[in-house]
Amino acid sequence: MNLYIVQSLTSWSIRMSDYCIAVFLAASFPGTLFYISLYTFVRSFVAVLLSSTIGSLVDRTDRLVALRLAVAGHRFAVALSCMLIYILSIFQNSDATRWLLFTIFILIACVEKLASVANIVIIERDWVIVVSHSLERNRQDVNAVMRRLDLFTKLAAPFLLSFLDSYSRNTAIATIAIMNIGSNFLEGFKIAQLYHQVPALGKRRTDLTSNPPLAYHANSIRRSGISYAIIRFRKSWEKYIRSPVFLPSLSNALLYLTVLSFGSQMVTYLIAAKFTTFQVGSLRMVSVVAELTGTWIAPVVMTHFGALLSGFYFLLWQATSMSAAVMAIATQKSGSWPAAICLVVGVCLKRLGLWGFDLSVQFLVQEGTPPSTRAQFSATEMGCQNVFELLSSTMTIIFDRPDQFHYPIFISCTMIVLSSFCYFVFVRKAKGFVFQFGSLRI
Repeated sequence: MNLYIVQSLTSWSIRMSDYCIAVFLAASFPGTLFYISLYTFVRSFVAVLLSSTIGSLVDRTDRLVALRLAVAGHRFAVALSCMLIYILSIFQNSDATRWLLFTIFILIACVEKLASVANIVIIERDWVIVVSHSLERNRQDVNAVMRRLDLFTKLAAPFLLSFLDSYSRNTAIATIAIMNIGSNFLEGFKIAQLYHQVPALGKRRTDLTSNPPLAYHANSIRRSGISYAIIRFRKSWEKYIRSPVFLPSLSNALLYLTVLSFGSQMVTYLIAAKFTTFQVGSLRMVSVVAELTGTWIAPVVMTHFGALLSGFYFLLWQATSMSAAVMAIATQKSGSWPAAICLVVGVCLKRLGLWGFDLSVQFLVQEGTPPSTRAQFSATEMGCQNVFELLSSTMTIIFDRPDQFHYPIFISCTMIVLSSFCYFVFVRKAKGFVFQFGSLRI
């Protein structure tokens, strides 16, 4: 199925770039979390400001054009980032030059981040709904397969990078750049095939006239472009907050204030704890296997309990998984091997519940969002997620030493508790009646 091929290619490029940039930056600026945290902070900040605008543009743009632009923007931005990483490795002794290159690198990373937001919103929150409906596929199963493909690329990408990096760092950098450029053209071909295979993708989204506030402000308030952008930003967030699926979306977003994943901060921490690139890749593999298991379990649990209660059960699993790990970390010296191993075990168990919860919330959001504002809502949702990613980066900018990493861990666990509370409020509101969007019982 072309949808799965497109998802595989897109996920491969995004996952590979996320992981390789973290490893390359950690190697370029050893012994500190500051640079990788600043990098993730700025990317998240830009996503917070502009994600809703990206979503609005996607809603108003032809589906084929929007996805092709998003793919090309991301792939070429990653290729340029790899080139800058290589140049950074040359200027090891020039602080001024390295800061200049790092600044340019962050600017390109912002473009890459916005393009990846558009990629994910278009494919996972719009195309998957249209395609599954047109081909009469069960969307819960399609969502699960899409997530498995995403997680498989998350599993395979670190191993390829670890193999290349163990041979030669420059070879790894060049390979990632070439793969992204080549992937752009292959993806463009498969995207066009899918677009013509499913005629519904060529139809305009319905209810495009149901969004009068922005048009009203654009015509009645003739101010500067900045004023209009502020109005658009505010209206997008107002619609997001007023949505009937705001609470589960917020609950999911709260989990992005975390270092409990094999993201850039934890990878840097493990490298500082004397883990090799191969060991980090192997541990990441174990984590992804747990996540893949979650995508197999989630549809079964959702079929039995419904998406609403399934989400709550998966949250409880996350809280339980991390409780023992936190107790162990509290009694060990931060940065030690025992503390790192306890953290890895807890994170791997937690990730099983995380993706089950993510699939539950994704289904709720898909059912609770009208087609005309689907991309805008999803992009604003990703902006909300990036608010908490930004706060996560702030944590590791403040606690930038590996021996302080236990503080971000404790804060991350607190966010799981807060997320559970928000979702519990949502479940309580739904208690006592059949919770429905359209004709589907969830």
